[in-house]
Amino acid sequence: MRLLYAIAPLLVAAKSRLAMRLDDNALLRRAKAIDDWFAAPTNRTTPVAWTVRRKSDVQLWEKISSKAKTVYRGSMRGAPVIVKGKGRHAAQGDYGGDVLWEEMIYLEALRGEPGIVPLHGAWFSDDARHVSFVVGDCGPPIGKTSRDKPPLMSRAFDKRARKRPLELAKAILECFGAWASRGYILDDFKAQQFAMDDADGTVCMVDGPKRLTESPLGKAALRRWPLKGVGRRSVPRVLNNTARACRKDTDCPAFKENLSCRGEPGIHTPCETGAVGAPESRGTCLDGACLLLSEKTHVFDVANRPWLLPFIHDRATSGPERELLGELMRLANQRRPEDRPSFAELVDRIDQFATRPRH
Repeated sequence: MRLLYAIAPLLVAAKSRLAMRLDDNALLRRAKAIDDWFAAPTNRTTPVAWTVRRKSDVQLWEKISSKAKTVYRGSMRGAPVIVKGKGRHAAQGDYGGDVLWEEMIYLEALRGEPGIVPLHGAWFSDDARHVSFVVGDCGPPIGKTSRDKPPLMSRAFDKRARKRPLELAKAILECFGAWASRGYILDDFKAQQFAMDDADGTVCMVDGPKRLTESPLGKAALRRWPLKGVGRRSVPRVLNNTARACRKDTDCPAFKENLSCRGEPGIHTPCETGAVGAPESRGTCLDGACLLLSEKTHVFDVANRPWLLPFIHDRATSGPERELLGELMRLANQRRPEDRPSFAELVDRIDQFATRPRH
């Protein structure tokens, strides 16, 4: 069974107000292309958009990480790229359903969306056990966050927040909206996960997020790689957002500390000073039902992480721009997810501000 056909009866094409959005059928066709590529070690059909098909297509410069993934900086026909490959998650080989498969699905399915780094291609090692893939280099991290310390943001990010606060805010909102509105959640939430191209101010996420179980791609992953059996092959990277009844907050799941900033008893929160997690990520029961993770979770996050909208707001020098940023944060900072705007609605407000007459 292949990824697309596993969920075909469940598809409902969805439109978004963010420009150039693909419907769910198109996303699943792209996801299927990656799944097929993994499944055919001797006769791989590469996606049309790929320009890299073998190791010799790129030149490696320096290793910059060797933890969850092995990551290199490199170049492709003179352009800077990032090359990712096996790490501790792939010690026994790479396969459909694992962490590298998941990130490639995410990159290919959302190709061309705002803030999604381009996937240039991939190859398997000669023994067909390990995959390496090549993505564009979006630039250096926007900053660094750590436990119980104020965020340390890059000079370029700080400068852009002062000079072009609304452009930077829009780039952040578009980046989040591109994947959060598709049923993805980043639970390893920190500034190091985001990069900015200083030339045009594009903000992108450098790692792959996790899919929600009730999203089209999440359902497809669970049907393709069900949560049963033995071994890592049977455990897709998904987060549960299935509706559940409750009587109290402890009946509802609390998610990873980087996302929830909950601070469990005896455990120091890894979140930076001033960070607050969305109620649904902390485990909240309201009117007999658990609040569920969704796009609105990250809408709350961008208004409650001191290195995102609050940072830009504090550095904006124009009174009207500061007022607009404050309004966006107030709208996003609502307890009930349904009371918060979507990322598309927040972007619309910035666009409306930019086009209104000046007196």
